[in-house]
Amino acid sequence: LLNAAEKSGVARSKEVQQSLKDYRQRMKEQETEYRKGLVLREYLRELKDKDLKVDEADIKKYYEEHKSDYSNPVKVSASHILSPDEAGAETVLKRVKAGEDFAKVAREVSTDPSAERGGLIGEMSKGDLSDIPEFESELWKLKTGQTSGIVKTKIGFHIIRKNGEIKLPEQTYDQAAVQIHRFLEKQKFDSWVEKSKKEQKVWVDEKELASL
Repeated sequence: LLNAAEKSGVARSKEVQQSLKDYRQRMKEQETEYRKGLVLREYLRELKDKDLKVDEADIKKYYEEHKSDYSNPVKVSASHILSPDEAGAETVLKRVKAGEDFAKVAREVSTDPSAERGGLIGEMSKGDLSDIPEFESELWKLKTGQTSGIVKTKIGFHIIRKNGEIKLPEQTYDQAAVQIHRFLEKQKFDSWVEKSKKEQKVWVDEKELASL
């Protein structure tokens, strides 16, 4: 049947030639994307073995310096309202201080995806928000039910409320080691990115990175 089809000349038809052209283009695009992902993964692997390397001594040092976080660990529940500018954040803070419902204000004006949940961002442990350190630092200073002032981070201006906290069982070094390793590695990566941006004008595609 294939021989008959070839002899018929149908393979030279405009439709078949266009389909083949489209197919080759799709394959080329897929190869480009595959190559890009492959190169990025290999580069990140090399970085982890060199610039981002975290050894056991680093993990033990961090554990000892933050032992209270592991002997009496807690998770906190929080909500926030995000504004793109300080003037907007000041208006939000006035409304909340005047007694307006925090969740209601968040739904109305927050630019964060959590707005639809009344600003609720759920439960988190120390280090979970290390990529926005100003936010994390302020959150862990708050008492349950307390609302922060305006907190500026790289993504905007926040009003934060601590909703509550849950006490967790003590974590031994062995139990905490993997989590600490990830945290320290991310710290090193964030520092490397900032340094590279200044020295080499490197731009990081956060969506591409998250997909790896």
